Amino acid sequence: MTNKKSKAKTPDVGPFAERFAKFLEIGLHCFEENFEDFNPCHVLEEKNGKGVMFSQFKEKDYGRETSEEYTVIAFEHGIVWPSGASICFSNEQPPEQVALLFIAALSRERPVNKPTCENCETKGMFSKGGGLR
Repeated sequence: MTNKKSKAKTPDVGPFAERFAKFLEIGLHCFEENFEDFNPCHVLEEKNGKGVMFSQFKEKDYGRETSEEYTVIAFEHGIVWPSGASICFSNEQPPEQVALLFIAALSRERPVNKPTCENCETKGMFSKGGGLR
């Protein structure tokens, strides 16, 4: 799915993906969790562009296989699972609101499962527009 990975500290992602990642990091800190424990890294994916990939489980607690199985990527338009399912950012659902969902899930060690509706898994749905305007 991804072409390049980088552990760069300076985000090289769009403003919505950056807002999501920053809010997630700050929110996890409130629960005495460190975002770095969830293996975040910057990625460049051909179809969706630049994003922040992270696991929903700590590798040190659950192992590499589980950590990789529950990896998601925050792109400029929203959160994407490896299946292609997504939660899109919008004016009604900004990055910070979506981050709250992930803060609650990660702090309780209960992953956010991918959406299961057919529209969420439609290939090419992002080429039709969407996202924050």
